[in-house]
Amino acid sequence: MIVSWMVEADGPGRRLLLRWREEGGPKVRAPTRRGFGSELMHRQLHHDLHGNIEIEYAEVGLRAQICIPLDLAKATPAQPPEDTPGSEPLRSGAGDSLAAGG
Repeated sequence: MIVSWMVEADGPGRRLLLRWREEGGPKVRAPTRRGFGSELMHRQLHHDLHGNIEIEYAEVGLRAQICIPLDLAKATPAQPPEDTPGSEPLRSGAGDSLAAGG
C-alpha cells in the first residue's frame, strides 16, 4: 500500500490531495453496490469537508484520490453541536473505569 499527499495551490485556493494505492494483493473487482463505509466516506467528504473522492477498482489493486479544499475549512470553522432539549450526554456503561485506567 502506498499513501501520498500534497497541498496544491493552483487555481482559486489550496487543497489537500491524498492518494491511496494498493498493490500486490488479490485481484480487485468493482462492487455491485456501494456499501455503508463507501457511502459514509462519500457523504462526509462532500457535506462536511466540501471535498470529493474518486475510487478506481483496478485489477492490480484499489486506487483512491481524495481532494479537500483547505481554504474553505479555514474560513468556516466547525461549531460544536448545540444541546438538544431532552437529550443527555453519551456515557459508557463502564462508568469512570476508563478514566481511572481500569
